Amino acid sequence: MVYSRARFSFRAKPDIELKMYDFFKYRKKTFLLSFFFYVVTGIFFIIQFKFLLLSIGISASIFQLILIINVWGLMNFVPSPGSVGFLEASQFGLFHVLMGSGATGLAMTLILRIAYLSTTCLGFLFLSHFSMKQIKEDKKSKKR
Repeated sequence: MVYSRARFSFRAKPDIELKMYDFFKYRKKTFLLSFFFYVVTGIFFIIQFKFLLLSIGISASIFQLILIINVWGLMNFVPSPGSVGFLEASQFGLFHVLMGSGATGLAMTLILRIAYLSTTCLGFLFLSHFSMKQIKEDKKSKKR
């Protein structure tokens, strides 16, 4: 099947813009709640980094925390399998420039990576446990 250029027009753009306009106009409460949730999670993220650095023995300013978080976010966009190595190298370099000790950045990154992987493993365990219960219940109901 040959596709013509007319088939792939940009008709979806006005439709998306209309949906965005409707969302901002008619769902202000939802927008404000989601914005509030975004701000609260951002504050908790900064607090998490602050306490982690304090537990390692580093007192970072708010500017340094925001810079660390932004570099963290940028390195998560690097396309590699699990971003293995890029995040650690970037934090090592950033901490070496900011505080003179790259090992602290590497330690912080490894601690956060272990925490995130632990949370993911816990989620997989809950998912597999409850999905197996659901599968067993479905088999029992089919036998009846």
